[in-house]
Amino acid sequence: MTFATFKDNTTAPVQAGPTAAAIRHRLLRRPLGRVHWLWLALFLALQIADVLTTNRALTIPGVTEVNPVMAAFQARLGPAWWLPKAMAVAWFAVAISLSRRRWPMFFAVSCCSLVVVINLANL
Repeated sequence: MTFATFKDNTTAPVQAGPTAAAIRHRLLRRPLGRVHWLWLALFLALQIADVLTTNRALTIPGVTEVNPVMAAFQARLGPAWWLPKAMAVAWFAVAISLSRRRWPMFFAVSCCSLVVVINLANL
């Protein structure tokens, strides 16, 4: 049992609450909810849409890739340019599932939605 000491040197028993490590452990054991899986599915669908719309837009004369990293992969890997992107997406999906925070997924889905809309506007 834990005791608290007050200014007048009296003590009283205090029930200790859960530690930060115990709270973190409890959160990590919590199963992922349906909302997480829906957002993850939306994120993956947007990534596929991004690859498909990018490939389609690049067939149009005068359209180039704006992202310099993806442009370098396209120049080096040709039609397989999306493989490094797929690895990064897989890493992100696992990392976000382990993190159990929702805001990174919301942010990623928002950014990917914008990219797909821009790609569709170029078609």
